[in-house]
Amino acid sequence: MEQFQSHVAQAQVQAQVLEFRAQQLLRVKLQQAVVALASKLEPTQNIGVLQVWRPRAAPPSISWQEQQLYADPELFLMGDACFAPFRMLSCQSWQFGHQGMPGRVLRSGCVQVVQNLRIIPDVLHPRSRLSEAVADEVGEVVYVPVFDTTRPHIGPVAVLEALLLARATDSMLVANFISVAGSALAALQLSLSNPLPQPVRRSRLEGRKPRPVHPDSSPDLQETLAAAAAAAAGAQTPAAGNVATEQQHSAP
Repeated sequence: MEQFQSHVAQAQVQAQVLEFRAQQLLRVKLQQAVVALASKLEPTQNIGVLQVWRPRAAPPSISWQEQQLYADPELFLMGDACFAPFRMLSCQSWQFGHQGMPGRVLRSGCVQVVQNLRIIPDVLHPRSRLSEAVADEVGEVVYVPVFDTTRPHIGPVAVLEALLLARATDSMLVANFISVAGSALAALQLSLSNPLPQPVRRSRLEGRKPRPVHPDSSPDLQETLAAAAAAAAGAQTPAAGNVATEQQHSAP
């Protein structure tokens, strides 16, 4: 019994060591991704602040509402100094999954773009940490989930949060940010989309009969139906005449 417990304890220690190494490697990769974004997107002209949110525990271990996230103090990109207080507040405390956009993106595993901060309740991140004056400087907010392709089964391992400037000079900034982020992550064995094949969901319309089209819906359809009816009537007329002729010949 003692030998079995010893093996279990040893396996747990080995798993913790492997997880620690994986997290350290992930941080290095994320730092390289931030550097790549900074080199291609001209942060001072386009980005207010970029920060990386990471879960405290592996995503599958607890529900997304109870998952705690933190803004990594070393992984960020400051494009405008007016966002420094927002950045400081983000780093000061943990955030539960249901308290803001990073947790929701961690749950969905999908890229999300907030085109107007006013649609987010002021009690949720990022509105809860932005002053009104700084919020007016924000154009769109982009959230990019990060998957580790070497460990795809654990789901998203981080979320990139980029507050883009309303005065940005790049007219295609959102699309370019997502494209550059995807390329930078792919070069590091990371991905912004789930690398695992997703189940195919059956359509709700599958198996239903097609709904008949109302004749009044299209003039062309009316002409087609009329022509078909005339052709059918023409095909039946000779047959009726032949029947009448046969009856006349058969009469005594």
